Amino acid sequence: MQNENLQFFFLSNQKRNYVFEGEKLVDKTQYKLINENLFDKQFKTLIHKMNIVNKELSEEFIAVLQEILIQYSTLTIQEEDSKSVIDKIILHIQNPENKEKFKYVLNWQKLKNITKETRMKRAFEDLEEKRNEINKKTSDKVKRKHQEFIDSQKRELDEENSLEPLLYLITKLVEAFCKIMGR
Repeated sequence: MQNENLQFFFLSNQKRNYVFEGEKLVDKTQYKLINENLFDKQFKTLIHKMNIVNKELSEEFIAVLQEILIQYSTLTIQEEDSKSVIDKIILHIQNPENKEKFKYVLNWQKLKNITKETRMKRAFEDLEEKRNEINKKTSDKVKRKHQEFIDSQKRELDEENSLEPLLYLITKLVEAFCKIMGR
């Protein structure tokens, strides 16, 4: 079942199967994982880390993520720079021949585009409200820490606002993959 709530689009709504084994509560849920056998050994750590968070992601997104990881691994083996990798992954996703494979993320992008203006306006208003609350704090140290956090959130919102949703998503994924891979 596809999660149509845009805020939680990529998150799993799978029922969990917990049982008691002795005194311990154990999760017996069968989670969809990214197939490690599809990747070279150099990507083992990346795939392992991705599979750790997969229990929180929808099966549809995991399938898309696996396809994106296949593209990423192929392109980075060819020693492509990050910008080129991002562009080629997006072209692959938008290729009409791949429409069925990526319909989940393409639907997400369509919904994000429809709601972008309202979401961004609300997010900037929330940040401004937090900034005003911080100014009421008495300690300069507390104000400074909160201000740094708000500034980083604003930079992130500015970046998201300036990019198409799919470009933003793939950019963030590739940045995370590169960080995990130590590139």
